Amino acid sequence: MYYVMHSMPLDFNLSEVGHSNVAHTNEESNLICRARLDAQERLVGLNAEIAASQLRLQELEAQRQKIERDIARYDVALAPHKMLPEDVLRWIFTLCADEEIYVEPFRCLKEETSSFEIDDDDDDDNDDDDDDDDEGSTSRENLVNKAREWVDKAEQPQFVLLKVCRAWRQVAAATPELWSSVQVHTIDVLTLLVAKWIFGFSDTLKSLSLYLSRLNLTDGPTFPLFTHHRYKKLELYLHSTIVPQVALIPREAVSELKELCLRIGTEYMHGPGLESLHLCSHQFPLVSKLELEMTCDPPLHITLPYGQLRHLDLSDFPLQLLQCLDILHQSPCLEDAEFKIYPSNTHNILPEMQEYINTSLRKLYIRFIDGAESLKMCRLLRLHNLTKLTISAGYPLHWTAETYHLLNQNFNFSKLETLELGETRNPIDVGLLLQKAHSLESLELPETVVFSVETMNGLSTGQLGPRLHRLTACVDLDKEMVLSMVESRWKYSVAPTGECSANGARPTPLRVVWLFRDDDIDMPENIMKRQRELEQLGIHVTAWDWDEW
Repeated sequence: MYYVMHSMPLDFNLSEVGHSNVAHTNEESNLICRARLDAQERLVGLNAEIAASQLRLQELEAQRQKIERDIARYDVALAPHKMLPEDVLRWIFTLCADEEIYVEPFRCLKEETSSFEIDDDDDDDNDDDDDDDDEGSTSRENLVNKAREWVDKAEQPQFVLLKVCRAWRQVAAATPELWSSVQVHTIDVLTLLVAKWIFGFSDTLKSLSLYLSRLNLTDGPTFPLFTHHRYKKLELYLHSTIVPQVALIPREAVSELKELCLRIGTEYMHGPGLESLHLCSHQFPLVSKLELEMTCDPPLHITLPYGQLRHLDLSDFPLQLLQCLDILHQSPCLEDAEFKIYPSNTHNILPEMQEYINTSLRKLYIRFIDGAESLKMCRLLRLHNLTKLTISAGYPLHWTAETYHLLNQNFNFSKLETLELGETRNPIDVGLLLQKAHSLESLELPETVVFSVETMNGLSTGQLGPRLHRLTACVDLDKEMVLSMVESRWKYSVAPTGECSANGARPTPLRVVWLFRDDDIDMPENIMKRQRELEQLGIHVTAWDWDEW
């Protein structure tokens, strides 16, 4: 380059070469060629330096990415949830997990995985009988592999926790609450194998929901579930012909059972379905919650584990009135119960006692198919500590002048807090109903009720229902009268002591009131204004409609 620069003519400039169409002399052309060769040499050198720099940049970029990954790992290790004690982590896992693991049928998994094949046992009738032990071993290994495949594909939170990391897997596997409740809808050898694997995580008490249908309980494939595990809750879906086998469940499996639910299927919606049902206390000594469901006529004989029974739901199980009363009479610890009462027939073998007494029951829901028997119940039953009573019927309830006296005398009416009544054949005088309801907080009534002027005055001053805060009835009273009653009651509730009711006590203000109908007519502006003013006080006086009722 030095030679080129010092050998150029004085009027020749390489920086201007290529900017014009001027023809160059031979001497100038030689200079241009030498300059080009020199530039090529410098370009080769620069390319080499760039290549070396790019290689170095790649090395530096790799180091940078590695350091960033290290920092991310360190941040993960120092994250707050990583510092949680295992007991707190178990608690979080329990909150996130499903309460019950549903073992779905394997045909669902088969549809997703072409390699998943299940041999149908029904097709083995034509097989040769000389299958050797190796084939049996291979079949068992295949079942185990398919069960593992089910677990790998399961998307329930419990199984997801097992796949996050080794530490979480250890904590999840050591948390028995995650693996103690299983539902098996379709019973086959594979679903039962998965259920067995899930229950194998711990030896704590289990919860099992099992759809048996007509499958034998004692000599079928499900029986090992009752010989290898102990239960705190059982929910069995079974046919009425299988019900007697419940008594054959090993006592060790249910000796600590707290909740039992039997959903019994029958051939027909009506007619005979189950002659007797015996669930004895010696087999289920600790059962405190029992639910029975069946659609057919009531059984002739029924025995329940009365000893520790506290919660009883027979709202979808047919009974006759005397059977219901006998259950209440024999249950010393019962706190809440729901019944559905079928009309009595001549086949009822229970003797009618003079009275049936229960001193522990606090909540009773009872629905009569025929409301004519409701008065008989009020005469025979004594509930000394009842706080909530709900009575409804398919056909109107019997309601007479005697009913008021029976409720006050037999149903702890002065301490009753909630009362809900279905449709009655005769009108209910709300004033008479509330005369001794000093503790009533919520009252729901049908359309067959009468609100007299005296009753509305008593409600407004608190002389009737002094603790009432919810009042609903399927009636259409005058809106002006209802609003005036609610407003007056609120004023009495905030008035100085002595200016309130007859005994000088302030009444509780009504908070929810439905006493007139939504008639699809625009509400007068003055009524709407008063409603809005009451809403600002936390009082809702609104119209009801059939959808809400």
